[in-house]
Amino acid sequence: MKYAAESVGRATLCHLPIAGKLPALCVLENQAEGLPGICARHDDTEATEEEDIFILQAKDKKNPLIYGLFTTSSDILNGSAVCVYRMEDVVRAFKGNFLHKEGPQYKWAEFTGKVPYPRPGTCPSSTYGSYSSTREYPDDVIFFSRTHPLLQENVLPLGERPLLVRVGVHYKFSKLLVDRVEAVDGTYDVLFIGTDSGLVLKAIHLPREHGQGQEVTLEQMQVFQHKSPVTAMTLSKKKQWLFVGSREGVSQLALYQCELYGQACAECCLARDPYCTWDGHACSPYMPTVRRRNARHLGEEEDPLTQCVRQGAGLQVEAEQRIMMVAEGNSTYLECLPRSRHAAVTWYKQAGENSPELNQAEAQVRPSGLMDKALAS
Repeated sequence: MKYAAESVGRATLCHLPIAGKLPALCVLENQAEGLPGICARHDDTEATEEEDIFILQAKDKKNPLIYGLFTTSSDILNGSAVCVYRMEDVVRAFKGNFLHKEGPQYKWAEFTGKVPYPRPGTCPSSTYGSYSSTREYPDDVIFFSRTHPLLQENVLPLGERPLLVRVGVHYKFSKLLVDRVEAVDGTYDVLFIGTDSGLVLKAIHLPREHGQGQEVTLEQMQVFQHKSPVTAMTLSKKKQWLFVGSREGVSQLALYQCELYGQACAECCLARDPYCTWDGHACSPYMPTVRRRNARHLGEEEDPLTQCVRQGAGLQVEAEQRIMMVAEGNSTYLECLPRSRHAAVTWYKQAGENSPELNQAEAQVRPSGLMDKALAS
């Protein structure tokens, strides 16, 4: 199965006008039909170029999930998105009406005429006669396929919105792999996303109330020294390794590094990595077959700190204290690197128990620290 993009208009996020042709391809065949597969629109940036897909098998073998990776066609403003579709929605769309161009302005419109047999988009089988290959289909079927490349019904992603969007960054998505992980508190789909700059992102999507969700980037790894585009990814569930390929070679990455999330229950829980759990002593890989009292929390309903205390793990978070010698009146940079990328950092003046929070006029807050414009005694 492969995507090919075709712009048919404009609309809001995940609704038609960003239409992509989602062809149904039979093995070793070159015949295809397309339908609008809508993913993402962010302001004036449309993610319409399909880069990769990943089919994740579900309990219902006939209805797997289709993860699609899309990028913008513009090099001026980089944009990428990941959307997920149901196979049953795709199948339903393929059974719908075709589009064709008609009228003096040659616009796309619903085709109401006769559709040849076998229906374009179907794969050869005993159901459709004695054809063993689409190359054996009658000429009228081939001609119809070429002149009617789109289907009328849109295939909207689950939630009618993308799972993950990146706009205005220095890279575009290039490869996608999804691993379904059984965690302490449920099952999660972990996304491994390769980029054209040699980065690999590890992310999950956390459900919320009212159909909304939160995308959490767990790790961002620069895999290749010369920033070569990631061209291939495969996963070994047995060995728990991710193999990433580019023109530089192949790199082997661990699916998880639980020990990096800290030595406290709260830090482990706040990491939100479904591969990891607090086992009572350390942040360690979760083993579904092991019966033990685990603590882990991904959602928004419960405070993981409270959960750790309730299970007797305690907070065990020790703040590091640093003393710096600076000249009065000079600007000074104070570094602060949180152990968790999900932590929020707040800076306060040292003025007793009720210290006021620093404002932007007094200091410039940066991702890795604070630039104090002028220290005074």
